[in-house]
Amino acid sequence: MTALRSNIFQEWISDSNEALCLSLVTPETVESPVEFHPQFTYPVFGDEEHIFGYKDLKIKLYYSSGSLIPYLSIASSSQISQGAKPQDIMKILKPYIPKETLFNYDEFANKIKTEKFKPIGEKIHEYRVDSDVYEYYKCDFETKRFKEYHSRLQLFLLWYIEGSTFIQPDDRWQFKRNEGVHLVGYCTYYPFYHFPDKIRMRISQFLILPPYQGQGHGKALYKYLYEIFSRNPSVVDITVEDPNDSFQDMRDKQDVQMLLEHDALKNVTPKTFTRNDLKELMQKFHLCERQAVRCAEILFLKRVDRWDAKQVKQYRIFVKKRLYKKNREVLEEMEFGDRLNALEQTYDKIEQDYREIIKNLF
Repeated sequence: MTALRSNIFQEWISDSNEALCLSLVTPETVESPVEFHPQFTYPVFGDEEHIFGYKDLKIKLYYSSGSLIPYLSIASSSQISQGAKPQDIMKILKPYIPKETLFNYDEFANKIKTEKFKPIGEKIHEYRVDSDVYEYYKCDFETKRFKEYHSRLQLFLLWYIEGSTFIQPDDRWQFKRNEGVHLVGYCTYYPFYHFPDKIRMRISQFLILPPYQGQGHGKALYKYLYEIFSRNPSVVDITVEDPNDSFQDMRDKQDVQMLLEHDALKNVTPKTFTRNDLKELMQKFHLCERQAVRCAEILFLKRVDRWDAKQVKQYRIFVKKRLYKKNREVLEEMEFGDRLNALEQTYDKIEQDYREIIKNLF
């Protein structure tokens, strides 16, 4: 009977990632908004990312692409009426949506058509993609109008940055398309003290909104951040807080391309590479140790002649030594054969990742 009851209830469960539809609405798209879905909803709807009690559930959370004033609607074909109550979606969302949220679409559409939104903060840079101009604006929590704007923006962080939480900002960068002013992306960074008299810049949150992904905006922003940080004589290195795979790939490609342009490690091979070479790479290019090691390994792999067995062997030994040192405690508990297999499998995965980066260098 319990299993039967469970099966009956199963049809009333919705995937919250699929049920939630987001949109950045412009005056041109107000009649037919382009929807996209969040990547994560567990910070709001729980680890299983389920919503109970509805069939054909659709939650629309639309934003004005300029001011980010939101519109919310919740609709379904039916709600459960016997044996259980549907979850109160409005109650769940209330702590996260700003007080300016609208619930009437006509009112929302009219606001988009009539609002005259001006970018917030100090304009510090601009660039072009085809015929469109994009601008960077720097804000902090003291910037006029930014507190209210940030209260609307921060929910995107929960939807797209795994493990993200609402935080009090130090610095925020926004970049906007200059044609009608539409939000494209957002990032945060923090300076940390580095003994005795330097700082370490850490990129914390970095988000390109889905409609603008794959167009080069992430690469452009990372490159600009690197340039301004590396010009600061107080900055020792640039780090990234818990980068996801797509960001790490973009960062690797950008950093390796930069090293190639400067002929870094030109006369160094895996066999001759020393700790001093690593330190020089870190100091000259403001790379943290982990990133400097990755970039060195990618550079060396790019230069390896795949038909030269000696070069291939030297490179494999070079990387495996690093892997063994990093994982010594775990590996030494294994049987010899298992240890070799573990190293081989890890190396193969790393080489595959590196070759993808090399193949897609700009």
